[in-house]
Amino acid sequence: SLVLCLCGAQAALVACAAVLGLSSTTVGVGGLVYYALDAAVVSHAATVWRALTPAHMQGRVYVVRTVAALLLAPVGTLLATPAATLAASTAAAAATTTAADA
Repeated sequence: SLVLCLCGAQAALVACAAVLGLSSTTVGVGGLVYYALDAAVVSHAATVWRALTPAHMQGRVYVVRTVAALLLAPVGTLLATPAATLAASTAAAAATTTAADA
C-alpha cells in the first residue's frame, strides 16, 4: 500500500501541475523532494521487512511484495487522476469565488 500511495502521489503531482499551470521549477523541486523521500521510505521499509521476516521465508515474501507493488502501481495512477481533477476543479472554483467577492 505504501508503493501504491507513492505512485499515486507522483501521478497526482504531475496532473495537478498540468491542470493548475505550475512552473517547471515547482514541478522539478516537487520531484526532487518526492524521490529523496522515496529513497528513505523504501530503504526503511526494506530494513523492517528484513528484520521481521524469518530467513527461510524472505525470498517468498519479497517476491509477493514485489509482484503486489508492480500490480498495484497502475491502480495508484488511475486513482490519482480523478483526485487531481477534483483538486484542480476545487482550486478553480475557489479562485472564481474569491475573484467574484473582490
